[in-house]
Order: sequence, then structure tokens, then C-alpha cells
Amino acid sequence: MCMTLDIPLPDYGAGGPAGDLGQTPVVPLPDYGEGGPVGDLGQIPVVPLPDYEEGGPVGDLGQIPVVPLPDYGEGGPVSDAGQIPMIPLPEHGMGGPAANPGPPKAYIRFLNAVLDEGAPLRITLGNRLMATYLAPGNLTAYAAVPAGFRTLFLYDARFPRIILYRSSLPLAADEVVTLAVVRSGGGIDLVRVDDRPCGGAAGRSCLRMVNLGYNSPGLDLVLTDGRVVFTDVRFKEVTAYRRAKPGRYDLYVAQTPYILPESDVDIETVEEMPVMISNYFLPGYGIVEPLAAFYLDARAGTRSTIYLMGNWNISPHMQVRIVENA
Repeated sequence: MCMTLDIPLPDYGAGGPAGDLGQTPVVPLPDYGEGGPVGDLGQIPVVPLPDYEEGGPVGDLGQIPVVPLPDYGEGGPVSDAGQIPMIPLPEHGMGGPAANPGPPKAYIRFLNAVLDEGAPLRITLGNRLMATYLAPGNLTAYAAVPAGFRTLFLYDARFPRIILYRSSLPLAADEVVTLAVVRSGGGIDLVRVDDRPCGGAAGRSCLRMVNLGYNSPGLDLVLTDGRVVFTDVRFKEVTAYRRAKPGRYDLYVAQTPYILPESDVDIETVEEMPVMISNYFLPGYGIVEPLAAFYLDARAGTRSTIYLMGNWNISPHMQVRIVENA
């Protein structure tokens, strides 16, 4: 016969269970008007409510940081928002992004110095077309390209499938350079000419010479009064700059059997020279045959490069191209 345990009922008005219901704890109800839990609800922390009109959290919500609100009218964040960097906005009226504008650039141009039966060139650098038809003796404008190593291809523009030259070309950040295409043996080669500023004095022009005449001996650049501006400049050689006063200069290119002494002073204009010597007479040597004769108008603040182009094996006479640098 089974025994049934009877749980007595509570007295009238007492409420709640009057017996033991096992191991389940019973939380007594609060008195009338008290509100809120009065017992232990386990391991769940209870955040007490703030006092009247205080606002905001007053308890510990764990490991989540709480950013306090700024005072009225202050605006903006008032605490550290972590490790996320903030990019400042540009100043009023300046415009543009305030961050890094992009990858570093190099600035290059190309000169086709292969004159004797030279081909017009089609030039690509990486996946960029630099020139479609660069005729012999012609020069491109500067182009900005990303710095780093780039694959350079030179094609015969008349037969685009024929590759004349291929190379991995290193370009430094902020480099300004002219790449001159010259004859070399049975093919072509590049001469790299640095076009960065010469650092000349104010009110002066800077002048230099580059010999791109294939297989030529050392050549001299001479003023018509016999003074030597540059001497013994070899094939593929780029001279240093010399300063010149603004004005017109009459010059010629010659080939002499010895190295002439260069003047160590600034070049003067023709109008300031007391005597003009004709017939290309060179003091201490005699009459020389000019391989090229030309004049140069030097302007203050300019940087000019005199390029000599030709093929000494065919003719000693040179073609001159004067180019202003960036």
C-alpha cells in the first residue's frame, strides 16, 4: 500500500506554500510597495538603478567600456575610442584629402637619338603606352609613372611585332630622368640622363652637354672666342652643369687631339667679350673644323642640355638638340 505525503495548506491570508517542495528554493515576495527582487537569483549580477535624475549606468557591466557623454554644447568624443586611428580633416579652404595622396611617382621622358636609318619607336612601360611613333631626333613630354621596377619594351613602330629592346627599368621615387635611345653595336641601348635641378645661383642659367654620337671620340664644346666650355666629352657621357649669364651664346663642336683646359669661371655673353675671333681659330691649336655650329639663348632660371646625336662611323658631323629640363 502506497503512502501519500500530504502538504498542509497555509493559514488563511499567509500565502505561499506551507510545505517543503523539495530542493527548489523559494524566494519570498517583497512587502507591499518595496518592489524589485529581494532574494538571491544565483550568479547573475543585478545592476541597481540610479537615483532620480542622475541618468547613465551606475553599475559594472563587465569588460565593455562605456564612453561618457560630453557636457552640453561641447560635442565630439571625450574618451579614447581604442586603437582605431582618426584621419584629421583638412583645414578650412584647403580642400583635398588629409591622408597620403597615393604611391610615390617618378617622372620620365624618352629621346630617340638613333638618326642613321633609325626606326620610329613605339614604347611601352609595364601596361602603359608611352609613345606610339617617336621619330628619330624627337623627344616625348615627361610622364608620371609609379616608382619601382617596370618592364620597358621598345618596338619598331612600323612593324609593332618586332621588339628592338627589352629591359627591367628601376625608377626611384621623385626621380626626374630622360631616357635617350642610342645605337649600340648591332642594336640599341639606353642612356640615363638625370634631370634634377642643377642648384645654380639666382639670375643664372645652367648648361650641360651629352654626347650621344655613336662611337665618337671625345668632343669639345667651344665658344667662338676660343674658350672651351666642355672638353673631351665621350660617347654616352653626361657632363656636370656650368652656370651662364643670361644672353646669347655662339658655340661650336670640335674634335681636338688633346684635352683643352676648361675655364673655371661663369660663361659670359658674347656681347661682353671684347674681341671676336673668326674662322674657328683655337688658341694654341689653330683652325679647327666645326662638327656642328649653333647658338643658345640662355634665360635666367633655366636648365638646358645640349644633346649631340649622330654616328661617327658614317659621318663626324653631329646634329644638335637643345632641351630645357623640368
